[in-house]
Amino acid sequence: MKRQTEMSRESRTLPRSRPALRLSLPMLTLILTLAANFAARADDYRPVADRAAFEQLYRQKMSEVKTLEADFVQEKEITLLTRKLVTEGQMKYGGDKRLRIEYFEPNPFVFSMLGNRTTIKDGGARRTVSGKGRGAALQIARLTAASVNGTIFDMDDFAVAVSENADSYLVALAPKSKTLKEYYSEILIRLSKAAFRTEELRLIEVSGDKTIMRFKNIRTNNELPDKAFLVD
Repeated sequence: MKRQTEMSRESRTLPRSRPALRLSLPMLTLILTLAANFAARADDYRPVADRAAFEQLYRQKMSEVKTLEADFVQEKEITLLTRKLVTEGQMKYGGDKRLRIEYFEPNPFVFSMLGNRTTIKDGGARRTVSGKGRGAALQIARLTAASVNGTIFDMDDFAVAVSENADSYLVALAPKSKTLKEYYSEILIRLSKAAFRTEELRLIEVSGDKTIMRFKNIRTNNELPDKAFLVD
């Protein structure tokens, strides 16, 4: 009996855990609030209110671009690799089927389209390819040209959706053709509202791999002769 009384007294003197629980609740609330705010900032795009007006503005702005040059950084995210593959390069667009995309490092690579001739130089090997191919280089070239010349809404093999936030427009392309669906689940093009220029091109493959090109130092309407698109 005496032992039970002592145990009862000891139990009454043990520190309670409830204050610790009260301290954790504000912390949990803060974490959830921050997470919600972050998610809202990361996904704050909404459909454009007037799609027809946007397309008209888009075509008008792109018609003012006769030539375009830009540097870019490309990231390749491969699901089987833990690190991203990062390359740097330069893109030149001259209208009328003139486009050149060159990767400087770490592996030199050149894609050139001049008229009806498409040339690829991979390292020291150069070859002519079909303009009907579906490879990543050809798709990047095709989409880059379409985003610059304003014909992106005329591409029959994609369903196009447009959304916006305070700073940019997001053009989402969903493949419709069976061939493209085998490679890509979605393609995203982000345009700045201030300059109405493509800032980012993102190709999301069915496998989960991603190719992301971010453009910078964009220059427009400088003279670009045909020799600027040739492959040495």
